[in-house]
Amino acid sequence: MIVRPSVPHLVLAALLVGAATARGALAPVSALDLFEPLRSAAIGGAGGAIGNDPALAPVNPAAAARVAAPSLTLGGQSGLFRDLLGHGNVAVPSDRGTWFAGFVYYESPSVQLRAPDDSVRTVLLQQDLLVAGGYARAISPGLSWGVTAKVMRSHLFEEFVAQAGAVDLGLQARLTDTLKAGVAVRNLGPSFRYAEDALQPRAEAHAGVASGWRVRQGGQDSPGDTLIIAADFAWNLHAGYGEVRAGAEYRWLGLLAFRVGSSIGGVPGELARLAAGLGFSNGPYRLDYSIRFSTGFTMPQALAITLAF
Repeated sequence: MIVRPSVPHLVLAALLVGAATARGALAPVSALDLFEPLRSAAIGGAGGAIGNDPALAPVNPAAAARVAAPSLTLGGQSGLFRDLLGHGNVAVPSDRGTWFAGFVYYESPSVQLRAPDDSVRTVLLQQDLLVAGGYARAISPGLSWGVTAKVMRSHLFEEFVAQAGAVDLGLQARLTDTLKAGVAVRNLGPSFRYAEDALQPRAEAHAGVASGWRVRQGGQDSPGDTLIIAADFAWNLHAGYGEVRAGAEYRWLGLLAFRVGSSIGGVPGELARLAAGLGFSNGPYRLDYSIRFSTGFTMPQALAITLAF
């Protein structure tokens, strides 16, 4: 018979694949907070005020409010410990707003457990599946809102099971022709349990701004070049610490996007994290790539493709 590790040992093992310590309290990381949209990840985690992009709904649900065409996004991310994350998102606009749904699947590397009789069993350290659905709508020409409901089922060592639910809420407002603001709260929900110990989802409150300019006029068939600068401040509602996230996106001729960003703060004692990425758009197709340079537990490299119908 395989020895069952205690819940504290399970949580400690989860640290190896993405948990963090915050002021002495364990903050478990799961599919609820591991996934970050590629465009946002490449600009340091900012993007709460960037709209017209349903792929950014996990940052702020209001980002899907003014989508013009249905779209499908599929992608994958690789972690520092050979852990993998896959995700997908579909958005369907209508006269009354945009409906969207998605999933996130996370799988950690396998580990070996040894019983007192020296028998060995190989199990996955962690395996999560999250499904989500949401709705976003424009209230006025300059104001949008959105909501996302999420349900997750998580396994640790293939023996301990937890189920969790959470809600995201968001608003975006156009302040001027070149300036937007956004606010959102993520992962609002009750605690969940793998066994006896109650664990709290990493709930965050976000406030951000984004400013965009056309830096070079295009021709008859070209949109020219645009520059977007975004900055967000995120506050962990349970652990009580903040993080500044900022970055920029330069789009050349509407085809290539060059992205760079950084985040400062977050888990106390953690260093600033740098990020970069590329995007390519051609008609209904968009390809995004992001990479993060960090000493923390993240999903460093990610790739996604979006198809607009």
